[in-house]
Amino acid sequence: MSGINSKVSAYNVGSSRNYYSNHRRKLNDLYKSERYFLEPALKKISSVLDVGCAAGGGLLFCKEANNQIEYTGIDVSSKLINDAKKYVANDSFYLYNGKIIPFKGKNIRFDFFTRCITPNIEL
Repeated sequence: MSGINSKVSAYNVGSSRNYYSNHRRKLNDLYKSERYFLEPALKKISSVLDVGCAAGGGLLFCKEANNQIEYTGIDVSSKLINDAKKYVANDSFYLYNGKIIPFKGKNIRFDFFTRCITPNIEL
């Protein structure tokens, strides 16, 4: 395996998968600074793309802020995407190869997007 997918093993280990499957799923789970900016924005928009969605907790806090929001999550970890589909039961999660966002040929518009930055992991 080459490219970004060969470097995501840290996200595929049990402790990381467990963390993202059980944390950062509610607005109260977010850092105060994240909630300060995200909650008002999420209330005003209709769609979001979550790049680095992990196990899908972002869907839950987005819906908590705005239950009408259309959420799409992408991640480089196939195990976390599978966890998201299992634990959150939503079909809006897609595997991302780190280079091409997987919506070729589709007319998709997002009002807002979030991204995950993890400075301690070399990708």
